[in-house]
Amino acid sequence: MAGVPSMQVGRAHGAGVFREVWAALGWATITSIPSELWVTDSEFGAHTIALQPLSISSNRNVDALRTPLRAALRGVGLYLALSVILGIAPECFRPSFVYYVLTRDPQSAVADSFLSVADPAMARRLGTWPPRTLTLPDGSEVFDLAFGRNSDPENLLMAHPVLGLTQLSSFCTMSADDIPRVRTDLATHLAFGPHADTLDQQAFIAAIIEGADMARIEGGISPAQLVDNLTSAALTMDDEPEEPLTLNAIITDLFAGRTVVRSAQVIGRLRVAHEGSGRPDAEECWMNHLKRYLRGGLGVERALAFLRAMTGSTFLFSDPPLNRLTVHFVSTLPRSEMGVVTAAHTCFGEADILMNDAIEEMVSQDVVEDLSIPTDFDVYMDVFCAASGNGDLNMA
Repeated sequence: MAGVPSMQVGRAHGAGVFREVWAALGWATITSIPSELWVTDSEFGAHTIALQPLSISSNRNVDALRTPLRAALRGVGLYLALSVILGIAPECFRPSFVYYVLTRDPQSAVADSFLSVADPAMARRLGTWPPRTLTLPDGSEVFDLAFGRNSDPENLLMAHPVLGLTQLSSFCTMSADDIPRVRTDLATHLAFGPHADTLDQQAFIAAIIEGADMARIEGGISPAQLVDNLTSAALTMDDEPEEPLTLNAIITDLFAGRTVVRSAQVIGRLRVAHEGSGRPDAEECWMNHLKRYLRGGLGVERALAFLRAMTGSTFLFSDPPLNRLTVHFVSTLPRSEMGVVTAAHTCFGEADILMNDAIEEMVSQDVVEDLSIPTDFDVYMDVFCAASGNGDLNMA
């Protein structure tokens, strides 16, 4: 994104340390607020504030919030606004939550155009709506919904605090006008929870939005003013955007293509730099074993673990050179930089892999086609990912 400041902090560390620190700061803002006020997405661990009944959390009572809690909530908003300015996706928060806090537009926060880019998992669930149709013997058509399937869109309907009280049979004869209305209702409640219809009346949300409005800080700017500044800067540099720059576009770009839904997304970013290990055949075998490893496991768990080990994040970056995962094969590594088991060193987006006799012998084994069969290389990479993904970017 244009206007993003440099985040290099030294030759030995690179940009990854800044992003790792920024991600840790995001988790710190979450832990500063009681855990019962958060809802956590089970698939990606992303957080959304838990909306409360208005008897507990009316925005009329925002000034009555305990000072430490209000300050912590405002800190969340400030973190989200700064993430936009820095061009870093705030990965510990759900995209639709980020979108709403910065725009106060609940419908656009769950629009297909945004979710398909920013939250593919949620988009897939909502993509089951409307249900497929069945043609009855008399030639009429009804929507195919049934109890007991344990799948969407039935699960979406049953989880809805109001729609779930209605018999599924009543949805089988919906009119065409009902389809988009019900989809928006399902999406809003899936994103924000059972009290989504009171989103603009929630005290906790109001406090977070206060924090995101940096215009309240002396010398600060609001997210909307950021758009104006970036547009003006682009025009000054005779670099007029192809399309009008909007806050919608900026937030969407933060998450664009960043969510890993296929191992191929990570495999396609792999690059090899030959630094002189003198073992080109072994290097090729190592990469073949790595690609097999990334395709295995449960879903994309290995791809996510490897990505975190290499970058400190489970989100893909869209801009070069951050969008490349480079493997350097070397013949020596300083002992201070060498992992005890894996003999590797990681630094944001790059890994130095020691290629010695033991590693060469391991990768000389045939690449097993059956992904369910564990191999020595799988164990080796499990250790690599666990060591590098525990917050130590520079040691595997």
